[in-house]
Amino acid sequence: MEWRTEFLLFLCLIGCFIVATNGASSCTCGCFNLNYNFDDLDPETQEKILEMKKNLTVSTKDTSSYKRSLVSSSDSRSSAKAVGSVGLVILIVIGVLMLLADFTRLFIKPNDYQNMD
Repeated sequence: MEWRTEFLLFLCLIGCFIVATNGASSCTCGCFNLNYNFDDLDPETQEKILEMKKNLTVSTKDTSSYKRSLVSSSDSRSSAKAVGSVGLVILIVIGVLMLLADFTRLFIKPNDYQNMD
C-alpha cells in the first residue's frame, strides 16, 4: 500500500475509532468502505491511535459547560424579580390557607362539631 493511502487511512481510522468509542453507531467517512478496520493495522499504528485518543479525550466533568451547569446565575431583570415575587406570594398564600384549615380544629372542640348539625 502506498504511504499516502496508508496515512489517509490512518487519519480516517483515528476519527472513526474516536467516534465509535464515544457511542456513535457508525462512522460516515469512507474508510470502512475500503474494507479496512482497526484490527487490520499493525500494532505500532494501533498503539499510536490509542495514545492519540487518550491524549484527545476530555473528561466531561472537566468541561466549562459542566461546571457552569452546577452554578446558578443571578438575574437582575425587573421582570424576573416580579415573576419570582408572584410565585413566592402564591406559595405563601397556599401555605397560610392550609394552616388556617388546621387552626379551625384547634379552636373548635370535637363535641362542638356535633352541635353544628
